Amino acid sequence: MERARVVLDLYQRAEALMESGVWVVCADEKTSIQARERIHPVDSAIPGHSARVASRYNRRGALQLFAGLSVADGKVYGCCRERRRFADFKAFFVEVLAREALRRKVREIRLILDNGSTHALKQLEGWLADQQREND
Repeated sequence: MERARVVLDLYQRAEALMESGVWVVCADEKTSIQARERIHPVDSAIPGHSARVASRYNRRGALQLFAGLSVADGKVYGCCRERRRFADFKAFFVEVLAREALRRKVREIRLILDNGSTHALKQLEGWLADQQREND
């Protein structure tokens, strides 16, 4: 219950925190998004008849979507990667979230994450601490 209270507090105070230079971002990933291509084109609908869509398709691989919701204003940021590893999450953080934080001129990012292995919370904490030391 106490952990939920901390997260709910961040959601509730997100706008006020943003005004003080703290950006609250809820981040997660959607895995194994299948890219598919239909074998036959869709036949357009004509008056009195519905469109015809064949059910066969070719698979074109899978992608992993990494996304972050800016809680204060509802904007969503994301990127796709071929794999779902901590290294991919770090790249999303650096290439998307950190760049947006610089653009917004915030001094701190508070991440809301689940306990998924992609976030590798112990590795993430260490990596973020290293980033902080490098920037001090």
